[in-house]
Amino acid sequence: MKSNEVFDEISFDKYQNLKQSIKEKFKINQKQPSSNSIADLFEIKTKEGKITFTLYKTNKLMVQSSPNNKDFINIIKEISDILSVKPGKQLKNTTSPLEESSSIEDKFTFDYYVGCDEAGRGETFGSLFLGCALIEKENLKLIEDSINNKNIRKLKKKNLEEIKNNLIGKYEFLFKEYSAEEIDKYSLNILLEEGYKHLLSKIIDNKKNLMIAIDDYGIRSELKDYIKTIENDDVKVIVKHKADEEYTACKIASLGARALRSNEIEELNNKFVLFEEQTCEKICPSAGSPSNSNTEKYLKLFRKQNPTLDFPPFVRKKWKNVKLIDIEYPKQ
Repeated sequence: MKSNEVFDEISFDKYQNLKQSIKEKFKINQKQPSSNSIADLFEIKTKEGKITFTLYKTNKLMVQSSPNNKDFINIIKEISDILSVKPGKQLKNTTSPLEESSSIEDKFTFDYYVGCDEAGRGETFGSLFLGCALIEKENLKLIEDSINNKNIRKLKKKNLEEIKNNLIGKYEFLFKEYSAEEIDKYSLNILLEEGYKHLLSKIIDNKKNLMIAIDDYGIRSELKDYIKTIENDDVKVIVKHKADEEYTACKIASLGARALRSNEIEELNNKFVLFEEQTCEKICPSAGSPSNSNTEKYLKLFRKQNPTLDFPPFVRKKWKNVKLIDIEYPKQ
């Protein structure tokens, strides 16, 4: 049994008869279609999970639920009898409201949910951290409630650690760290592609019926080719901009990566402190955003006080803003 079954060439009259039959046994939760391609959308709740019914304007009916849901299996048989048709092929390449909405993964019927996101990609200082999280279906709602629509990108270190501590044992998390030196040596895109391939291959090993959401940083051919090798009826992959704002597994991947980077930045700020002699001002690296005036201030002061030295090892020396300071204040 698949997680969705599709019936072709369904007349609206037959669909209404089917809907009425279901309504006599279950409470229907009517949903608002979020796509012009959808004629009607509703769901029902059973003891073993939700079942979603989507009627497309092309006269296709898609019914979705867990393959292990006995009510789902019985309803599929009942639909076949009422409509006098058998389910067709699994519906592919059709935009459904489940994919278009801002809802979390519990709108789907997978056993595992995987998310990928990174922290520190565009910063001048410190490492790049790639995070990959896996959540079992039974823990999805608990984790969603703990995050409670928080913007992970804007949380402070204390808040990140608090959420992590509250969710110990509720998800699996793997990460990959690339130092500033590695980022200077290799292409950032190559590191991202290789890093995510490595993490995904480990975290999904021997697992079936899962969905993977990847925050789209501008993925290239290497990761796209890898995705093609793992996508099948049991594995759905979604690559989407700002996936960390929509998918719970991506939020957890983001949370883990940002917590690691926050720890590193805290360590750098404690270890690599500069003091402006005239003002006695304490200058720390901070996070190293190129747009932050403190980043330029720190780099210029370091070169002024250490004219014969290279920038510290945590500085990404091939970054444009660093190169400009190197030109303006060259090492002697």
